[in-house]
Amino acid sequence: VIDSGVDKDHPGFNGKVVKQQFYRSGTPLSEDYHGTHVAGTVHLMAPEAEIYDYRVFGGSGKYSVDQAIVLAIDEARADGCNVINMSLGGPAPFPPIQRAVKRAYDAGIIVVCAAGNDGDDNPLTNEVSWPAAYTECISVAAVQKRDGLPVARFSNSNSQVDYSGIGVNVLSFKPGG
Repeated sequence: VIDSGVDKDHPGFNGKVVKQQFYRSGTPLSEDYHGTHVAGTVHLMAPEAEIYDYRVFGGSGKYSVDQAIVLAIDEARADGCNVINMSLGGPAPFPPIQRAVKRAYDAGIIVVCAAGNDGDDNPLTNEVSWPAAYTECISVAAVQKRDGLPVARFSNSNSQVDYSGIGVNVLSFKPGG
C-alpha cells in the first residue's frame, strides 16, 4: 500500500502489516488516516495477505511526493510484493513514476490505482489521473452503494477505467482502533 501510512498497531490487522517504510512524515496518522483505511480495506478483503506500508505523503521528508512514490514502487518490487495499491493520483503524468510502474509491471506485479477523485459527477466526461492512466495499471473508479451502482460524484471517469468498486461509505479501519 503506497499511501499516507498505516497504523500497524491497529488490532484489526492481526499482525499482517509486516513492513513499514516512511519516505515522508510530519503529519500524524490520526490526521491523515487514508493509508490505514485503504490497508484496512485490503485486509478485510484478503485477510491472509501481508501488507507492506510505504508512506509517501506527509508534511515533510527528504524526498518530494513524486520521488517518494518512485522509491516506494521500486522498493515494493525489490521486496517481492505481488500487488501494489496506489489510491492516489495527479492531473499530469510524471515520467519517473511511469518508468517505475513499468518496471513493476515487467516484473509481474499487479499495479492497481484509483481512477481519481476529481470527477464532475458526469460519467460521460473524461477526467484523467496518473498513474491510473498508464496502460500498465489497473484503473479502478468508485461507485455508490445504491441501485444501479452509479458512479460516485467524485470519481474520475474515462476510457482508461478498467473496473469499478464501492467507494462511498466503505467500512474499514482508522488509526487508533
